Amino acid sequence: MLNEAPSSVDALLEPALLDMIDERFKENPKGFSNAIIRECFADFAELREHRHERLPQDTVVLRSFANPFSSFGKLALQTAKALQALSVPVKIVPIDTPDSSIADILVYRPDDEWELLLGHPQLEPTAGKHTIYFTMWEGTRLPNECVEKVNRSTACIVPSEFCAMSFNASGVNVPIYVVPLGVDEKVYYCPGQSPSIPTFGCGGAHHPRKALQTVVDVFRKAFVRGEEVKLKVKMWGNDPPLDTANDPRIEVCRDFLSDEGMAEWYSSLTCFVSAARCEGFGLMPLEAMFCGVPVMAANAHGQAEYMRGQFHHLRYAMKKSQPQSPDNPYRDSQWYYVDEVAMAGAMQAVAESPLPQNVYHGTHFTVEAYASRLLETLRT
Repeated sequence: MLNEAPSSVDALLEPALLDMIDERFKENPKGFSNAIIRECFADFAELREHRHERLPQDTVVLRSFANPFSSFGKLALQTAKALQALSVPVKIVPIDTPDSSIADILVYRPDDEWELLLGHPQLEPTAGKHTIYFTMWEGTRLPNECVEKVNRSTACIVPSEFCAMSFNASGVNVPIYVVPLGVDEKVYYCPGQSPSIPTFGCGGAHHPRKALQTVVDVFRKAFVRGEEVKLKVKMWGNDPPLDTANDPRIEVCRDFLSDEGMAEWYSSLTCFVSAARCEGFGLMPLEAMFCGVPVMAANAHGQAEYMRGQFHHLRYAMKKSQPQSPDNPYRDSQWYYVDEVAMAGAMQAVAESPLPQNVYHGTHFTVEAYASRLLETLRT
């Protein structure tokens, strides 16, 4: 009988349980029955009971997406690994289907009173817990519903001064701490080689905010067909297609790449171009910098946290984010639109005389520094 299964409604919402039921159905769709559902409940109850534990007092309980296929998921895995390297015990409460590599640190019902909620500010704090948000927003104005949720937390951590100012201006009244993100310098480093022809790169989700189409369009205006130059675009696998006008010089990669694969991708570039209209931090330009690749971007919004004078700063103008529709969560925000004519000229100049490789030197934006600052902030 189904009443032998866990009775709480939230069990029905556990992604691991839903995935388990889905897999059993795929295995035998014609023979699927209540008996199989009961087996799933029983198996899941055993798993959840195993994960229900009282944690050591110094454990960091991280509630987040827990797979490498999203920006926050990748950050959560990196955060857990970096804190563990500092001998800090970490447990992850997964919001979605977790990556199998972290099975040993998953926990579904931690008894700890605190949680570090790493994700977008639309996520709900857990009732009855002290929540510290680790979040960001890619605009100058946080939606009211997000402000209300963040203000129910104990404190808020953001990765840039830009985010701190935006949150404060939007009405967030809990303490805000800035902890810049970091890059693993053991993976992202300069191999000391340059591409044989000028090769530009851009990447991210195909979203108006990231403006990948803008980079494609500017590239095609800057270089007529036949010129020996290339543009490489790294997108998500489920993104809608870009309009490349079948230009054979534009190479689009939709494959999932590990950190090592991404480092190799960056190292194949002459210059990384970001036309992003707003970033809470923006890891891709920083990762490119660690690989010795010159960066062309606006010295604004979250990118300003790490942009330096030796990189090419694009002019920009602030305008309301588009589209101005009710389903655009950034509709009340200003975005930073780069000057496309100036970008085309800068790309032509780089193709004519490539910038020298310029590896980011210093420790401020390494993953070790990020983990140390995060731990210090949590202890505060």
